[in-house]
Amino acid sequence: MPLFLIFGVLGVLVLGVSKKEDIKTVIQKADGSWLRWDAEFKAAAIKWKLWPDAWKDLKAICMNESSLGEAKSVKRGLEMPTDISGSKSTDGKSWGIMQVTLSTAQWLDNTATEVKLNDPLYSIDLAARYFAYLRKLYPGPVAADLQWIIKSYNQGQGNSNKERAGSIAGYAGEYWARFLRNRARVEEG
Repeated sequence: MPLFLIFGVLGVLVLGVSKKEDIKTVIQKADGSWLRWDAEFKAAAIKWKLWPDAWKDLKAICMNESSLGEAKSVKRGLEMPTDISGSKSTDGKSWGIMQVTLSTAQWLDNTATEVKLNDPLYSIDLAARYFAYLRKLYPGPVAADLQWIIKSYNQGQGNSNKERAGSIAGYAGEYWARFLRNRARVEEG
């Protein structure tokens, strides 16, 4: 029996995976990577006094940014944190599972380095800290302002403010749509 079929059957029988989920998701859940940083997302959300279930939003962002650490460059950074060149994003501006840019990281923590960003705990903490900052910029009901928090994470607060004002179209529309899909997957467990 082919290996992918075995994982699929095991996923449905043992893990309770629905038929809608792909084999990669079944394998991720089987090897623990699906849940790998949940405790850290929860702890960071509490530490930075974020909204209820913000940890799920952090996880969905991590899915957007690095497929929970499975993206090639991010995986390289997890294996070899000092390999700055091999672990940077395609645009060369961000590192780590949360893909925080070095400039944003240094704005939040003046001791931030590319190597530190490759540490998943540090990356999650900085992302949660940035969420706390963005939450202060968009203090309305979370349901109404979450879109702007998430879009700002991707396109920057300046572009989000311009988009809200109608002066630009913004470029994080697909990012927001992908976040919503990932957030739904997180909710499903």
